[in-house]
Amino acid sequence: MLQVLEKQRSEIEPVVETVVSEGAALTRLVPGEGAENISQVLNKTQRQFAQISDQIRKKAEKQKAAHEMKVEVWNS
Repeated sequence: MLQVLEKQRSEIEPVVETVVSEGAALTRLVPGEGAENISQVLNKTQRQFAQISDQIRKKAEKQKAAHEMKVEVWNS
């Protein structure tokens, strides 16, 4: 399951990067409050993606550590 999440995260990352990049360009074209709203959505999207990525990374590290500990105990 975790491998699926890691794969999906890596597939989605370039999409998020493109959305943020294109969104930043859009904020330069849209006047006033519209640009600010777009910027807020982009910031929220980046923050959420970073949080999810961090959670996946932490779970993967925890799973790897548990597996290594299991192998150590098994080999002892």
